[in-house]
Amino acid sequence: MASQPAFTHIHCSSRFDRPADQFESDLDNWMKHSSLITVTEVNNDQRASQLMEKGWAHYNAKKGGGQDECAVAWRKDTWKATSSTVRKLNDKPMVGGRHWVWDCSVMLKHADSGHKLLVSVVHMPAGTNLVSGKNHPGQWEDRKKIYHQAMKAWHSHVLDLTKSKKPDAVMAIADFNLNLKADWAHKYLMDLWQGFGLGWTGFSGAGGSLKGGNQLPAGTPGKGVIDNVIDGTLYRGLEVTDNANLMNRVKSSDHRPYNETFKFNNDPGKGIKDGARDPVTGTTTKIDAWWGFGDYLDDEIYTYAGGVGTEDES
Repeated sequence: MASQPAFTHIHCSSRFDRPADQFESDLDNWMKHSSLITVTEVNNDQRASQLMEKGWAHYNAKKGGGQDECAVAWRKDTWKATSSTVRKLNDKPMVGGRHWVWDCSVMLKHADSGHKLLVSVVHMPAGTNLVSGKNHPGQWEDRKKIYHQAMKAWHSHVLDLTKSKKPDAVMAIADFNLNLKADWAHKYLMDLWQGFGLGWTGFSGAGGSLKGGNQLPAGTPGKGVIDNVIDGTLYRGLEVTDNANLMNRVKSSDHRPYNETFKFNNDPGKGIKDGARDPVTGTTTKIDAWWGFGDYLDDEIYTYAGGVGTEDES
């Protein structure tokens, strides 16, 4: 087997209400250090247009209604897009917040090696793991069901694209809006995404995507114990050569971007090869899952005043 090419990916779950010039400044920096960039919350023509940089191409759906929520950008001297698509993942609107969850997928071909890479990006629903589930049980239950539905539909869509497009590798990237450091979250994702690994191979010293656990309100389970990481990459047909790393905070988002480096693990056209993977290590937690009762506070999504949740969609 010939030596396989490596590439660096940067993801940032962006922030829809930050100025476009801040987004452009951050993009300029990321583009110096990667050949593949994925983002969420660019559903604003002024912000999405910042992806049009010299030497780069991108895909962002032209229509609104949530279709343009996510985007993929790539260096033209490294990748060439062969197809792109968006797909709605829930069949009814959510109560409050974003109504629809959309998948944004692009098939890329590596310019030098000919490897094909399927890249899929989603912004999963927020507001499913908070104390307001007690105060607003209808909204919480509605979002929980839609989260499950969207996750299953996303997985099925990625499998369908894999069968039809026959990529050599797959990346499924999301603002998952659940803490990837939680042991239950790993199990939830791995049970569904059979054969996929998580780009976060270790969490030692990783900190948090946003404010972090030490900012949780008094009395919160896990307060001061662990910082949440809610953004990440699921992958197949690749080998992690540099574990996902949180980058410095940026002005264009309330999330910290992360970078990671992969290399293909098989010759092009030979099919997806899944190698052995070590379990996720480092600072993880056995905190209870929030599916069953909805009373785990997540400051990544909500700010609190007098114990009442006010949504800050992330």
